[in-house]
Amino acid sequence: FAVPEQQARRPREPRQRTRPDLSVLADVDRSQLQRATTRGLKQFGLFLELNDYPGVQGLLPFALVPARLRDSVKEDYADGNEMDVLIHEVDVEARKLTLSLMHNKRPDVSKW
Repeated sequence: FAVPEQQARRPREPRQRTRPDLSVLADVDRSQLQRATTRGLKQFGLFLELNDYPGVQGLLPFALVPARLRDSVKEDYADGNEMDVLIHEVDVEARKLTLSLMHNKRPDVSKW
């Protein structure tokens, strides 16, 4: 069984994924909640796009989601659903954005 040359499979070229410039987030207040839309679900976390920064996507790793919330986050936030997140870490050079659901800081008790 011979396959005509035109129909023969050609090796796929690696798909180049462009990542947006995250320097737009350099001055964003990380204590402020950001509205984001779910763009993908993987075993290790959710990919979300920040609504106020079109094209800017980040990862909400399940490791940063409290254990009691993990199952509901996986089930309730399908593609296109919105949620509030915090900017956890911005690596402008590597163009990686990590998001979280909660503050990872202790309360400032000096004001009490």
